[in-house]
Amino acid sequence: SEKSYWVGTRGLLQCCLDGFDNLTFAVTHLDHIEEDVRLEQIQYFKPYEQNIDILMGDMNSLTRNDYSDDYYRNIVADEQIVTRVYGTRVDYIFVHPRVNERWNLTECSIIDTKGVNDHNGVLTEFKLK
Repeated sequence: SEKSYWVGTRGLLQCCLDGFDNLTFAVTHLDHIEEDVRLEQIQYFKPYEQNIDILMGDMNSLTRNDYSDDYYRNIVADEQIVTRVYGTRVDYIFVHPRVNERWNLTECSIIDTKGVNDHNGVLTEFKLK
């Protein structure tokens, strides 16, 4: 089954894989300019109320300018896994804790798109316990 929701020019596509575990996935691309708009969008999408198991997409959450120099150097930069060619991470995969009851995360990696677009791919693999 499939549903979609729209706030302004951004949306969320939801898909349920019917069968053994009936996992519900959703993908979104939140506003790239205003934090308040991103918050409004995610509140409208209500991922917990929609029983979304895995939410993924371009959250457009932070840029380098959102950090002080010291914080960025000491905390973020050393452990930053970038998903954009500009050195920031905006693409995320959020997994509801209930997924861990039946599935193991076996791989999570960044795929270099070699400049095809301004994002790198995020690959995750889950295996049934």
